Amino acid sequence: KAIELKPDHAPAHYQLAIVYERQGRLDDAVLKMESVAQFNPLDVGVSFQLGLLYIRQGDYSTAEAQLERTVTLLPTYSNARWYLAAVYEVNGDIAAATEQVQEVYDLNPDNELVKERLERLLGGEVSDEIPEPVEEGEQGATDVSEGEVVEEEAEE
Repeated sequence: KAIELKPDHAPAHYQLAIVYERQGRLDDAVLKMESVAQFNPLDVGVSFQLGLLYIRQGDYSTAEAQLERTVTLLPTYSNARWYLAAVYEVNGDIAAATEQVQEVYDLNPDNELVKERLERLLGGEVSDEIPEPVEEGEQGATDVSEGEVVEEEAEE
């Protein structure tokens, strides 16, 4: 209804993408989020969510590019680096994955989950699983295995 009343209202399109995602309509969610990203190219939250949607689709190369873009927009975004590391790891680029987890550790030195993952990577243990968010409840955190999205306020 909001889109009918104001077709260019980006938050309504963003929320519709989230609804599609929760309904399991990943293709529709991606298409809608891509259109939101096209009109809001500097929105970190949209960029991050789009990267996570690509992960859910199993499109790791596109997810990698999108999450790299997110990290470029906001280098201190721990969850973006966290998931980028997971994509690198799944794609076999362990050095890049380790570098990203090290960055997350530098930003979150008291986080045991990050410390454990960094030690695992440094010890040569590799996983093809997408991990849980760095911090549950963190703005923008998404459990991509379950599809649960914690809404995030868009940054301009």
